[in-house]
Amino acid sequence: MEPLSDEQFALRVETIQKTLLNVELVAVSELVLDRASGSFPLPLKTLDAIHLATAVLWRDREDRNVVFATHDKHLGLVARMTGFNVLGR
Repeated sequence: MEPLSDEQFALRVETIQKTLLNVELVAVSELVLDRASGSFPLPLKTLDAIHLATAVLWRDREDRNVVFATHDKHLGLVARMTGFNVLGR
């Protein structure tokens, strides 16, 4: 992979900064843990279930088209099966 030019690097930093303006951190609450311990279309590891449960609750609360981002192929599949548009695998 070729090193980025200063201009390419600056553009990527700008893109990341703009993207982070649309990211909101959500606390792992009792409600999230309750949802994570429930069922999903396929079995999930604990942290994956917490990640997906958080997204499900956020989507339900905000009534928005939430995009689910993951690098994990299995988690992405379960998120798609749960009705999410998935960014990543």
